Amino acid sequence: MVCTMRLSEIQERSEVKQFTKSLISYMTSEEFSPEQVLDMEKLEKTFIK
Repeated sequence: MVCTMRLSEIQERSEVKQFTKSLISYMTSEEFSPEQVLDMEKLEKTFIK
């Protein structure tokens, strides 16, 4: 899972806390079934310049 939001900068806001909690809950559930996989090389090429 890649999230480009700067959640750490606004982590004290109640809506960010709930979003983060919901996201982690979903990602650790059996419903989470990603169809695509990115390796570190592709991620680095995309986000590190």
